[in-house]
Amino acid sequence: MKVHKLGKLTWLLVALIFASTATVHAVPVTYTLVIATGAASGTLGTLAFSNAVLTFSFEGDTANVLDFSTPLNGHEIVIGTASVEVTDAVSNQVIAQATFMPAAGIFVSIDNKNEGVGFGSFGGPPGSTQFPGFPAYPYAEFGSNPSLSSYDLRSNFNSGFEYALSCVGFPGGSCAPIALPTTAGDLLVNPTEAFCCATFTAQLQPMTTFSAFNATAQIFSQPTGSFSLGGRFTLGAGGNGISPLTETVSLQLGTYLVALPPGSFKRGDNGQFVFRGVINGVTLGIQIARLGTNTYGIRARGSGANLTGITIPVTVSLTIGDDSGTTTASTPHDD
Repeated sequence: MKVHKLGKLTWLLVALIFASTATVHAVPVTYTLVIATGAASGTLGTLAFSNAVLTFSFEGDTANVLDFSTPLNGHEIVIGTASVEVTDAVSNQVIAQATFMPAAGIFVSIDNKNEGVGFGSFGGPPGSTQFPGFPAYPYAEFGSNPSLSSYDLRSNFNSGFEYALSCVGFPGGSCAPIALPTTAGDLLVNPTEAFCCATFTAQLQPMTTFSAFNATAQIFSQPTGSFSLGGRFTLGAGGNGISPLTETVSLQLGTYLVALPPGSFKRGDNGQFVFRGVINGVTLGIQIARLGTNTYGIRARGSGANLTGITIPVTVSLTIGDDSGTTTASTPHDD
């Protein structure tokens, strides 16, 4: 049987900053890969399992989906939180659960040419020495589903049953398992090739729009590439609130976008949510503070960014988990 090679995949251990010519509308998404036949075996920490069903989950955001065209066409998402669940195939009881540590470099990718999709590990961005990592480890699926040739990870999807593959290399190379660090200890999956059945699904989460959002901004594109932003927003009705500590936070100012994965923000002394760091050469600070029931303030400052062509008034978009809003920022008033 011909084994289809999966696409090139990547993982970034820090948030990505990149330019876009259009406003990015982020939508939380959950990707799930179920190895359903009970043929999976391996170890998770001190637990040895066999005849198991494995469920891999990845909580991400469509704003962080990346496209690649070399050496083949595909798409990947490298910012998010990944987990694994081990279920005994006979008793149907969950026997272990764990969240992957960032060092495992878990990502989700699809190879449109060869119609393969899965969870990979230890990758790097295109062009880096880590690229492409291990696109079929811990697990991937492949087959002849025509819809996989055009799917881009940005919408709801269900692959149906396909063949499963777990291999660090590809057939003909080394498939010895390697340790993937998790909160329950290292996961090692024994190599398997071309058995049925695996299913891959993607489920978008409903987005709640802010009921109010206003902002002011200052831009200094030369020579410092710096900006400052202040704003106030109110959550929309029917939402489940925000949690900057555990959700992806994306901020877009004109063509400049920063996406901070879960865990980037910390609690400040006054209870506000705070991020401070240097990302890809950009010094960035963001504070989000609760001002009242469902109302929050945001302040952001950055320097060293590429702000060429951005002028005031400027479109600003803020997304926190499944809550999002867009407004036009003006120059602050001199009071």
